[in-house]
Amino acid sequence: MPSLEEFPVAKINTDWTEIEVVGGPEIALTVKGYTPVLIVKIGSSDVKSKLYIAPKSLAEKLEPLRQKNGDSFVGIKFKIRKESMEKFAKYELEKL
Repeated sequence: MPSLEEFPVAKINTDWTEIEVVGGPEIALTVKGYTPVLIVKIGSSDVKSKLYIAPKSLAEKLEPLRQKNGDSFVGIKFKIRKESMEKFAKYELEKL
């Protein structure tokens, strides 16, 4: 697998975005320190991106999906969006 720096960051906005987790979690070094990321495919694209999963509103929704998936993120499919375009807006997530 390529290094994490080679993957673009998945940009999530207020529109629903379909996600399939294909790898991770991995740890990325950011300006704030280490941050967990998942390697994902967005929509029907085969292009892989990294999705930062540290925000609490995202982690709390992902955890039940991970547990139901045998404690693994890989293979989980969901759609995601932000409540608003504010920098710290909460994430909304629905399993596909």
